Amino acid sequence: MSQKIRFHFLSLFFSLSKFITQMTEYDQNQISEISEAFNLYDKDCDGKIALNEIGIVARSLGRSPTEKQLQEYETKLRNEEIEQIDLNQFMGILKEMDENKEDIEDLRKAFKILDKDGNGVIDAAELRHAMTTIGEKMTLEEINEIISEFDTNNDGKIDFNEFVTAILKD
Repeated sequence: MSQKIRFHFLSLFFSLSKFITQMTEYDQNQISEISEAFNLYDKDCDGKIALNEIGIVARSLGRSPTEKQLQEYETKLRNEEIEQIDLNQFMGILKEMDENKEDIEDLRKAFKILDKDGNGVIDAAELRHAMTTIGEKMTLEEINEIISEFDTNNDGKIDFNEFVTAILKD
C-alpha cells in the first residue's frame, strides 16, 4: 500500500480518536483502593511485592492482564535487575494496563463509527463514506487498496481484529 493511502487512513483514524481519547488520573479513592490491595500482598510489610504477584494484585483490582503482558512486565523489570516493586512502580504498571485497555476501547469506538450498518465489518462503501465525510476524499481504487492491505482473511471486508492489527502495525 502506498504511504499516501496509509497516511490518509491513519489521518481518519486519528481524527476519530481525538474525540474519543481521554487521559485518566487516579483520584484519592482509587489510590486508596490500589494501596489497600497492594498492601494485602505485601506479606513482609516492606512496601514491596514480588514480580509474580503483579497479576494477582492487578486482577484483584478488576484489571485483566494477559499472561503475555505479565511476562513482558516481569522480563522488563528483571532486565533492570528489579526483583520486587513498590507501590509507585505498581501504580505505573497499572496505569499502563489501563491505557492499553483504553487504547483498545478507543479502537473499538472508532471501528463502530466506521461500521455504519453495525454488522461487525467495514466494507468498501462504509470506508468510502468515512473517507469522504471525515477524512480526505479517496478514489475507489485507493479504498480497495486499503481493504486489500488490511483484509488478512481476504473476504473483502475489514473486521475488528484486522482493523486493530492494521492500525497498530508499524
